[in-house]
Amino acid sequence: MTRAYDRLTRQLVAALESRLKRQRAAPVPEAGRLLWTAFHELSRGRSWHQLGPLPIAMVEIQAWAELARLPLQLRHVRVILALDEAFLDHAHAAAPPKGVKLAPQISSHGITAALFDMAVD
Repeated sequence: MTRAYDRLTRQLVAALESRLKRQRAAPVPEAGRLLWTAFHELSRGRSWHQLGPLPIAMVEIQAWAELARLPLQLRHVRVILALDEAFLDHAHAAAPPKGVKLAPQISSHGITAALFDMAVD
């Protein structure tokens, strides 16, 4: 990316992070308003699973751009993905709500054929 897009990306990510941390909101640069809107529209439709949000897929960005009739270039997609990465980092860093216990993601027990059959049925 060019230095201008690197700077724009940093400014947009800073604006998003300040909002996610509920701090005084950093301004969204005028040059990034369209990408800011694209990220928010894509983020509203994102999929979630039990451990939090899933990343926005390139296919979703492409479909959104076609529906909006906007000719996004790779550098635009990279800015949207940088915003998504900042969002995911914040979402995954957040502690679980009080009283919610998270199971370990990796079991210390080996899987047996019987256990596998129980999980699949």
